Amino acid sequence: MRVLAPDALHLTATDFAALGTPRAPSGTRAAVIERCRHMVATAGGRPVGIAAFEVEQDIVRVHELTAVDCAPDTIDALVTAVELACLAAGASRIFISAVASCPAELLEVHGYRASAGGRWLEKVVP
Repeated sequence: MRVLAPDALHLTATDFAALGTPRAPSGTRAAVIERCRHMVATAGGRPVGIAAFEVEQDIVRVHELTAVDCAPDTIDALVTAVELACLAAGASRIFISAVASCPAELLEVHGYRASAGGRWLEKVVP
C-alpha cells in the first residue's frame, strides 16, 4: 500500500462510494469533501482509503478519513501522511472530524483527543 501525494488523485463522489467504506458522504458533507484536497491510499493500483482536508492558516482540518473496512494499517498510513502534510504546510494543529468514518480509537493511538464540543479530534504536531 502507498499514500499518494496531496491532489495526485481526487476522488469523485462515485469513486468514494465505490471504496465500500462504512458510509458514503452525502449532501453538504459531500460538497465539503469535494472542495478539499485529497490524499488517497492505494493498494494494487486501486484506492483503498482517503483523507480529505483543508489547510487554514496554522490548522489542517480533515473532514474525512476513512478506509475500506476501516483497515488500521491504511488509517495509520493516512494519519502519518496528513501529519507530514501539516508540517509541510507550516501548520501546527490538526483537527479530524469526529464524524469521519474511521473509529476514534484508531486516531487516539496517534495522540488525537476530543476537542471542546466533541466535533473534532485534535492533535498538536511538534
